[in-house]
Amino acid sequence: MEWVIAVVVLICLYHVFIFIQNSKNKKEVEEKIFSFKSENLTITKASKQNKYDYLITIGENKYYLKMSYIPSNSCVTINYKDTLVLRYGAKKGSFGRSYPKERYMDELVGFLNSKYNGKKIIVFYKSTEKILKYLNESDIGIVTYKDNPYDMKVMVYDDFINHFDEIIQ
Repeated sequence: MEWVIAVVVLICLYHVFIFIQNSKNKKEVEEKIFSFKSENLTITKASKQNKYDYLITIGENKYYLKMSYIPSNSCVTINYKDTLVLRYGAKKGSFGRSYPKERYMDELVGFLNSKYNGKKIIVFYKSTEKILKYLNESDIGIVTYKDNPYDMKVMVYDDFINHFDEIIQ
């Protein structure tokens, strides 16, 4: 009976650790986003009712930013304008490895289907190994922060931070 209590306590501690880590990551992201300074730049945190996380305004241009927190040993595939697939769970360093776990990124569908008077930006935190896009039935291309698949920007957090001025032009 004692081992059952010990397992329950360990599971609870694990969940508390994950919650604290996620809160810490979100706070780090928010501090970095609000640290950008530029003329005519306004950054607003969205309310819970909105499907985006931040609104970045530069003069007349608006950018709707959505953050997605994913494992770093993963691959994101853009299948269609409202369908993103996350593959994850492979061991790093294995040559030719496949990703054993896969799921549709349903948390982004509302944002992807929304119509905004501006540009959509999706940022994957902290990183992903690659972002891919189906070009047609049999061809896949790698997406970088310079690309605009389906008239939106899709990138990893480091590219967003390092190339912020270039992205919002």
